[in-house]
Amino acid sequence: MASAGGGGGRSSSKAKMKEEEEEGLGGAALVVGAAALAVWGIATWFGSSEKEPEKMMKAPGQGGRYMPRKDFEQNPSDYFRKQRGKK
Repeated sequence: MASAGGGGGRSSSKAKMKEEEEEGLGGAALVVGAAALAVWGIATWFGSSEKEPEKMMKAPGQGGRYMPRKDFEQNPSDYFRKQRGKK
């Protein structure tokens, strides 16, 4: 009878060790997930390198071609002067 009780003790220790190992893996996964979330949050907070898309407009006298609006708004008279070929 002593062997039956001893065998049962060993299997319960193995089960206990396996349970503790699984808990350790779950904890490690939780830590890795939290670290990844923290890195993503910090990167988002400090912003990304994406800029707002440049505003475009139809270029006057160019048959529907588009051009950056800021180029025209900076100096419209220069735009028309260059379009006519004058310097």
